[in-house]
Amino acid sequence: MVTSALIAGAQAPPDPPEVGGPVDARPLVRERAPADRPSVRPPFRFTAKRPRVAAIPDRSQAEVSAAQALLSDPPISAARILSFLREFPPRAEQPSRDGWELCESVGSLPPAVLTLGHFVHGGVAGVTVATHFHSDLLRALNRVVRQAFPGGTWTAVALSINSRARLHKDVHNHPESFNYIVQLSSPPRGGGIWVQLSPGDEVAGPISSRALPDGRVLHGHTLTLQLPQRLRPAQYHESEPWTSGDRINAVAYTPRQVWRLPQESVDLLLSLEFPVPSASPKCCRVASETSQGGGVKLSL
Repeated sequence: MVTSALIAGAQAPPDPPEVGGPVDARPLVRERAPADRPSVRPPFRFTAKRPRVAAIPDRSQAEVSAAQALLSDPPISAARILSFLREFPPRAEQPSRDGWELCESVGSLPPAVLTLGHFVHGGVAGVTVATHFHSDLLRALNRVVRQAFPGGTWTAVALSINSRARLHKDVHNHPESFNYIVQLSSPPRGGGIWVQLSPGDEVAGPISSRALPDGRVLHGHTLTLQLPQRLRPAQYHESEPWTSGDRINAVAYTPRQVWRLPQESVDLLLSLEFPVPSASPKCCRVASETSQGGGVKLSL
């Protein structure tokens, strides 16, 4: 009876086309063209990702001792850090982001860009692996930048060795923060920084223009890096070329979404002598110590 019901409920196949009549030769299921396919997006975005684990090379005892001596024998100075870098050039990978140009065969040190401290990638905030490897050097760099800018705040330091930044603005930095540049080694000629001028800015160097790919023309001035310089991340800027000598700069800055840092990362940054800003939108107050337990938290 079940079989009979199924047969009774089934539909009869359509009649075959008449001989000589039109025949639809199209396949029953057609593949959509890529442009016609609807885009499928996940209903949510993951807020956490599994971090990539990088191998940290071993350091010689001589390098460890020399790095510790940077901190144990004050006062710290750019000259002492430069002497350390010449003896122990940092083993840094080539920059992974577009916008950096490694200048080979210019100075005595191999070109590199070393990113230390706070990073943000997508929705993830943390501390770079190189921060742990170069902790003593990082403390020394923070002390030198703090000497030049005692009221500044930042959570990351980029050590640029014979590397040139192309024309860009730092869209991934906190919009209310500043970039602080302290030069450790300057070439004999060139190697300054061109910075876009905005209405009301004070002109501090030769004026020239730059053209963007969309045809817009920017006017700016070239600043010498023999003096510490401060600039806003929203200003277009680029490195000026040079032909000989080592150009080594410490650039302190604050990536966006500093409030995403977990508390253990904030404590680590403070132990490395970063003047960590608060989590307020203005990003201008230094994090304060809490009275409970002696810990340090972001001041909200």
